[in-house]
Amino acid sequence: NVDDFEYIGESYMALPNALAKGKFVEQSRGAKTMDVVAEVWINSILAAPTTHMVNIAGNSMFMVTRTAETALASAIGRLRTLRKGSNPERVKARQAIAQLNGIRKGFIDALFVAGKSFATEEGTEIASKIDIQNRRAIGKTGNPVEIMQEVKNGNVGAAAVSALGVYARMPGRFLLAEDEFFKGIAYRMTLHEQAEIAAGNLYDELIDAGRSVEEATQKAAIEHADILANPPIGIMKTAKQAAREMTFQNDIDGLLGGLQGIASHPAAKLVVPFYRTPTNIV
Repeated sequence: NVDDFEYIGESYMALPNALAKGKFVEQSRGAKTMDVVAEVWINSILAAPTTHMVNIAGNSMFMVTRTAETALASAIGRLRTLRKGSNPERVKARQAIAQLNGIRKGFIDALFVAGKSFATEEGTEIASKIDIQNRRAIGKTGNPVEIMQEVKNGNVGAAAVSALGVYARMPGRFLLAEDEFFKGIAYRMTLHEQAEIAAGNLYDELIDAGRSVEEATQKAAIEHADILANPPIGIMKTAKQAAREMTFQNDIDGLLGGLQGIASHPAAKLVVPFYRTPTNIV
């Protein structure tokens, strides 16, 4: 758009000599070409149906494993706290039940989120398994509604290029929708778990303070409902982090995180097409 041209123009004019300006133009054109090559290459790899079956199975298995892990941790924690003088902080069985409840209640919401992402080619956040520098090298939109609007406005050429991009990125579009579905479920699953933890802690505090079971139960239920209706920022961040973790899209720290920028370069994608996801899995 106009802002892009202004930015490029200002950058070009700021260069001190003709050699630098020539290099700028050469590298800019080459980068765009490499972005297109990387985009087509990555989506070609994702074209096989088995790839998407593995992605769905992997996300599902990790989510089920997380709930089973929580249930097992609650049993171990219960046995550990039987020892006198042990740390009372532990995972509770009700957290695993809350996770299952979150999966059940978040299923329909997750379908809507996935459907919207598939229709518009836009995820709920930047994190994605397709970790390339330019998410849309071919065309300027992946939304069919916006492409049709371009046609109505007479920009047939731009619409045709965007439509070509939609075709080229279709495998990645399916991958995006799949991950958004599991992110939606993981978010609701973690939100319910955090609400259960907060409500359970409030219940225990009230009982320890000498309040009746009825009063403690009522106030804990109100706390649980309030968190689900209006999640605090901290709990929202925890839920979003869990959604990224359960779809293997966590930000990578340390040395491996430093290598991610190199692995995201279009030229590197021809050798290492995926970096973030396998690193997170390991």
